[in-house]
Amino acid sequence: MDEQGLNQMEIEMQRTLDSLSKYISSGKNNKEHLRNVLEPFSQLLKYTNLEVNVSVTIRYYACQKCKKLIHVSELGNAIRLPCAESHVFCNNQCLKALIEDMTLRNILDWKELSVCPSCFQKIPENLIFAAYGGREYFNKLLYEERDKKLNFQCLICLENYQVKDGITLECDHRFCNTCLSAHLKANIDERKIDDKNLKCPNDCNMPIDVNIIKYLVDDATFQKYLKFSITGWQPTGEDAKEIYFQCPGAGCENMILLPSNLEEYKCEHCNHESCPKCRDKPHKGNTCEAYAKWKAENDQADIKFNELMNQNNWVNCPWCRQPIERVTGCKFMVCNSVACRGAKYFCFDCKKGLNADHEAHICLRT
Repeated sequence: MDEQGLNQMEIEMQRTLDSLSKYISSGKNNKEHLRNVLEPFSQLLKYTNLEVNVSVTIRYYACQKCKKLIHVSELGNAIRLPCAESHVFCNNQCLKALIEDMTLRNILDWKELSVCPSCFQKIPENLIFAAYGGREYFNKLLYEERDKKLNFQCLICLENYQVKDGITLECDHRFCNTCLSAHLKANIDERKIDDKNLKCPNDCNMPIDVNIIKYLVDDATFQKYLKFSITGWQPTGEDAKEIYFQCPGAGCENMILLPSNLEEYKCEHCNHESCPKCRDKPHKGNTCEAYAKWKAENDQADIKFNELMNQNNWVNCPWCRQPIERVTGCKFMVCNSVACRGAKYFCFDCKKGLNADHEAHICLRT
């Protein structure tokens, strides 16, 4: 090759190198353009059987998240990892986005999964805290996320709830606020406010603390609870000769101290008569226990007798209340009981008392 040819080749090589230098300095990432620059240069080297020794100085770093090129002059504003390759992030936003991607947005796994995506070195905690606005804010996020994850199964409705939506009793049994509130309100409305009733619904006999009751029920129900607590109080010690009694009469709120040996009391406000001890009907001469047993036995007998009447198609005479059986005949009945003695009449179908046999009436069958 003559001198003129060498000069021309030198000019072409310089032009190619200048173009390559400008491309690298621009920070662009266009592979097609780079190929167009290098292919002629490569062919020229082959043709001339020459070699090129290149000294490379890294002037750009790629962000590990968005891949944007960061010039060395801008590294002061970037997040630089302490790994051997000095991997970088554009800013805290890119680092935070990478952590959320690596943890699949489950920030509770941040310690195990927060690593450099290129060299897998752990990302220092101080850089992670900074990316989230500081340690205090990061810990707050962890607490909120942990609170979302923690849940329990209510022992009443068997549904799953977050911990913040439930109450854990001293016995360590846990219920949702709705179920435990309903349990408390139902017992309070029925005046069942002692420890035998206001206890853990899981049948462990652990009484429910008054502060939990106040927290769960509405104000009106809690005031009712306080009122029943007061009215259920009984004197002790030397005062045990008296009892604190509230009249069970409908709508009556009369409360009074009565002698503990009093067997019956007629309310001075509503005239309702009752036993001061069991609050049932007066049963003078019988203990409350004996009366309760007799009442239960008779109630059961009444139930069985009513079943017998229905089975045999008997009806009660509207005049004397004695059971009457119709064997044959029409619906007009004559009662021959000791009380009526054949002088009282009624309709078997509607049970209406009549003034005469076969008296015309509007029969409303019952």
